[in-house]
Amino acid sequence: MAVCVVGVWPIPHHLLPSINDRNDFPCPDETSILPCTCDFTTDSLLILACSGVTSEELNNVFSQSFPILNFDEFQLDNSDFPTLPAGFSNGVNFKHMNFVSNNIVTVVDQAFSDSYGTLQSFVMVSKPSADTLAWPLPNLGSFTQLTDIFIQGPYGDFDGPLVSNSLTSAAFNLNYMTSLTTLNTLTGTPNLITLKFDETSLASIVPDIFIGLTHLESLTITGSDLTSLEARSLKLDTHKLTTLDLSGNMIDTIHPEAIQFPARLIGLPPQVKLARNQLTKLDETVFLPLLSIPAKVNVEDNPLECGCDLLWLTDEAVSEEFNRLLGLPESCHLDGTGYDQDTILDFIEYQCSNGGTK
Repeated sequence: MAVCVVGVWPIPHHLLPSINDRNDFPCPDETSILPCTCDFTTDSLLILACSGVTSEELNNVFSQSFPILNFDEFQLDNSDFPTLPAGFSNGVNFKHMNFVSNNIVTVVDQAFSDSYGTLQSFVMVSKPSADTLAWPLPNLGSFTQLTDIFIQGPYGDFDGPLVSNSLTSAAFNLNYMTSLTTLNTLTGTPNLITLKFDETSLASIVPDIFIGLTHLESLTITGSDLTSLEARSLKLDTHKLTTLDLSGNMIDTIHPEAIQFPARLIGLPPQVKLARNQLTKLDETVFLPLLSIPAKVNVEDNPLECGCDLLWLTDEAVSEEFNRLLGLPESCHLDGTGYDQDTILDFIEYQCSNGGTK
């Protein structure tokens, strides 16, 4: 009869012979859980991995007797069933779950209930689809230890506010996400440190949506359909921000009050990355406040006109701010010509000052 040991995690290898003389322990019998595999590593990590399984096979695996119910990791990839049912793991719980390249369309409410008190990280990377899939992590607030989530695939806008007091890192590659337009979407995740949106269809951001994220250190919005940043769309009240990455979007217009930092920041000057957008001008009302924070601002690979809109940068009073502006030669198509930023500004001052060409 199998021994069920609950609450022991992990078990050192040198103790195993004194507990059980089965070669499989602490795993279930290896033949009973095929095509899945159970591995107890030299680092005392207990990992259950399933690849290419059907729903019947997965159900059979979790119907077996598990000597240990507390696992470190569950891996599921290339499975061929559309629904992950409630309580699918049948009492077995995990610290980490990774779902990659499966055909799962629906994750039923309470699907992960066995891991509400143990799950620390969750990864869902779904296959491309023309259909928008439902949110794959129901009852987010029920996970008391969850700190990291990464969700990628054909998912749309959030179906409601995100709620989690434990979450510190969230990355979303939601192909069909078009907007962040509900003001309280993120207020239920007050302890976020890292927040990332990449390769979305995001086209609009509601003002003040990031207010309340006072622990935020890194905010990334890249590869989206954003063409403009409206007033207060990136108003932040965190004193700890180190990186605001807005590179690789389609931004051509920035409202002077779009990006706002609190008056006092802790640590090194933050980096504001605006590389690979569609900016044609560097408006003083937008960029001087950022450079004066002080922040390092990267405008590399934008189609800048490099005309008299840059005249404000020739003022000696902003020389320090000018030194924090990165990527100007590249965006002025002078990279590799030997001309540096100072040369650009000398030319602009000559052409645009004292009634010169505008």
